[in-house]
Amino acid sequence: MHGIWSWISDTNRQVIVDFLRSKLKVGGVLYISYNTLPGWATFAPMRHLMTEHAQVLGSEGGGIVNRINGAMDFAEKLLATNPAYSRANPLVGDRLTKMQAHSRDYLAHEYFNRDWHPMHFATMAEWLEGAKVQFACSANYLDHIDVINLSPEQQIFLKDIPDAMFRETTRDFMVNQQFRKDYWVKGARQLNTLDQTDAMRAQKVILTSPRADVSLKLQGAVGEVSLSEGVYGPILDALASHQPMTLGQLEQATQDKGVSLAQIMQAAMVLTGAGHLALVQADAVVQAAKPKTDKINAHIMHKSRGSNEVSYLASPVTGGGVTVNRFQQLFLMAMGQGLKEPAQWAAFVWDILNQQSQKLVKGGETIESDEGNLAELSAQAAEFQVKVLPVLKALHIA
Repeated sequence: MHGIWSWISDTNRQVIVDFLRSKLKVGGVLYISYNTLPGWATFAPMRHLMTEHAQVLGSEGGGIVNRINGAMDFAEKLLATNPAYSRANPLVGDRLTKMQAHSRDYLAHEYFNRDWHPMHFATMAEWLEGAKVQFACSANYLDHIDVINLSPEQQIFLKDIPDAMFRETTRDFMVNQQFRKDYWVKGARQLNTLDQTDAMRAQKVILTSPRADVSLKLQGAVGEVSLSEGVYGPILDALASHQPMTLGQLEQATQDKGVSLAQIMQAAMVLTGAGHLALVQADAVVQAAKPKTDKINAHIMHKSRGSNEVSYLASPVTGGGVTVNRFQQLFLMAMGQGLKEPAQWAAFVWDILNQQSQKLVKGGETIESDEGNLAELSAQAAEFQVKVLPVLKALHIA
């Protein structure tokens, strides 16, 4: 359940709990995301004020977009008077500024929904007791890396808390958690250490970003953290061909560099959390999925001729979506029609755009000439060939 729990009534939350209790099998896994306290504590009063404005002073005939715009304008004018509330909560202004950049459809759901209820982790646990599920772990990989989220003092403090659930609640205060993504399991049984290690060694992964694009700088709750070149360099080099490898194979490939399995496991968590690495499905699953992903990708690419509405394609290798922008999708279409060179792909795309009187924008400026548009598309096609295409081939998209 993503984007559901915090935006429905208590009555509907109880319906979900009842459903989980009766339908989720023993060993079944629940994924749930929700807005969390204390991260929302300071902005919740402002959200309430804006929804009140939209309901009380907003024009019904003006539609939700106009009511949202009116409420946000009102909030900005209020903060401009320097009220005591904003002096006590100085980050509210920054949150309001970030809201302005979002689509109004997103804001309507995220902030102006009739039901909106951020929840402490402990309160969520109380709700789910009725479903007979137990907390397993965060679904956010980077949450598991203490060094990027907690100071040494905080790590020591948390280790002294004997109750795992209360420790999780306390951690939310340390990082000012605003949004949680968690796994809960019915009848969880923990593997022993040896079985865990065997399972991790057997796990396949694939590098989904060009090797050169992987930064060894990472932003966490404690600020920017530098990743070890001595650990991450050999791992990334081994994965640079974008061929699936098990963590056990990575262990063998990097052993002469002194990289341990524990370091590989942590690096896999970090790189996956940062969006550079993905888990790989079993070969039989990949083969069974490919005809279906080919079909949906062909449909999405066909639609991209006139729209940039969908900027993802499906990979049978990972079982998930991969970011592929409109022009890159059209380059793939050109390849599918037998065109082999980047210059040919660029000409193919420009013909489609030109028929619709569409032009490229670069640096905030519209490129007016045919030559300029073609040159920009050619540059993008050349970069696509070198950096993106090898990844898409490895993911069985191209």
